[in-house]
Amino acid sequence: MKKLKFILFLVIALPLFPVFGQNPKCRVENLKMEIDQDNLLLTYDLTGIRTEEPVEVHLFFRDRDYRFFRPRNLTPDPGSRVSPGMNNTITWNVAEDIRFFPADITPVLITGDPYEYKFGCGPAASLASLAIPGLGQYMVTDTRDHIIKPYMVTIMAYGLIFLGYDAYQDRYRDDPYLTNEGGIWKMGDWNYKYFTNDAEYLVSLGLAVWLADIIYVAVKGQQNKLLHKGMIRTLPAR
Repeated sequence: MKKLKFILFLVIALPLFPVFGQNPKCRVENLKMEIDQDNLLLTYDLTGIRTEEPVEVHLFFRDRDYRFFRPRNLTPDPGSRVSPGMNNTITWNVAEDIRFFPADITPVLITGDPYEYKFGCGPAASLASLAIPGLGQYMVTDTRDHIIKPYMVTIMAYGLIFLGYDAYQDRYRDDPYLTNEGGIWKMGDWNYKYFTNDAEYLVSLGLAVWLADIIYVAVKGQQNKLLHKGMIRTLPAR
């Protein structure tokens, strides 16, 4: 019983531990951009999580190949300190920096020191999901906006596997009987707890949820690695 309680504690508590170390002090939300003649206007909300103190805000743009560009002609100036609040704006004079505006670039707005900024763990975080389904998601992304929370993945994967095991344990055959040919014993039909081949389907589905989580974390972790490398290349050496 003590061993079972300890396992249940790990299943519930371990996915929560990384949360306290992964969230930044401020969070950028509702980032939007629009073109206004030669300028690009970005609006965003800055939500203070652990502080209301102003923080540095740095704007980058990246393309599909994770190549970063850092605009210079910004209002307010690059790296200006901004207090948490709604409807903050950044104006970029595009014509002063580049000749034309590419259609495939995406704004990346980060808070704090860009040299120390982390997009999240790399693909190695998939090892955490290999140990406990859902755990790696806390390490590679901000999970607060997820509809399906990582702990739900944990409960879903383990729950389906447990139900499958439980169904297998309760599976039994009817009493044997004689066939019509006479004299030959035949084993009785299987009786399933939920539905035909319930144990196989439930365990397979639980393992599929687990595997999907591992793949998601590995892909997201690789994206984080490419994002970090791309941004660091744009920063001057200290």
